[in-house]
Amino acid sequence: MVRVAIAGTVVVTMILIFGTRGRWSRHRHDTGEFFCPKCGGDRQWVRSVLRRWFTVFFVPLFPMGRPVVSAIQCTTCATRFDADVIGQPTANVLTAELQGTMRIAATEVVRAAGPSVAGAAIDAVRGVGVAVYDEASLRHDLDQIDPQTLAPHLAYLSGALALQGREQLLTTLTAVARSGGETSMAAAAPLLQRIGQGLAMSPAHVTGVLAAQAPAVPPPPPSGWAAPQPPAPPADRG
Repeated sequence: MVRVAIAGTVVVTMILIFGTRGRWSRHRHDTGEFFCPKCGGDRQWVRSVLRRWFTVFFVPLFPMGRPVVSAIQCTTCATRFDADVIGQPTANVLTAELQGTMRIAATEVVRAAGPSVAGAAIDAVRGVGVAVYDEASLRHDLDQIDPQTLAPHLAYLSGALALQGREQLLTTLTAVARSGGETSMAAAAPLLQRIGQGLAMSPAHVTGVLAAQAPAVPPPPPSGWAAPQPPAPPADRG
């Protein structure tokens, strides 16, 4: 506000400060569950849009035009990500897929290596969180599981798991085969090589895993199975 004195009269002139500014707003009806790369776990997301607002004295009054950009915002840490982050599988989905794949793959190892590795196969399935898996469950799987179902599961995990997780899966299955001795390991080796290929591991990497002298069945990490981690997170939008 400016005061101007003219011939004994005070004239008050108001100076208006107006402009535009960007402002994020949430669409609370557009939400869901996703794996938050910042939190490192499954969280709720909400769609957030950036729009240009008309301001007076730096106070936004009304939006102008269409949204400038859209982002996915974590409701826990408030970090914004590119929209494709919700296309990545959640940790719950990855865990369920890993459990199913391990069950099928362990069954195939028993078929290839022989009944002497059955106990290690049961331990391997339990190790990924299927606590109720037992000898009866394995017998059922040996009777019912179609070997052709393994390939699509491996293909899914090849894109969903980091290399460390894929290596851990193959290492566990190799330990199952090795638990029956060298004869069982030799019988299961072609299957294990196919599993490594299905997980998109290089031939040299697969050979290294199969040749490594590992314990019978590696125990799961203290925090649970370490494998279910999506690919590298998209760029943080602020």
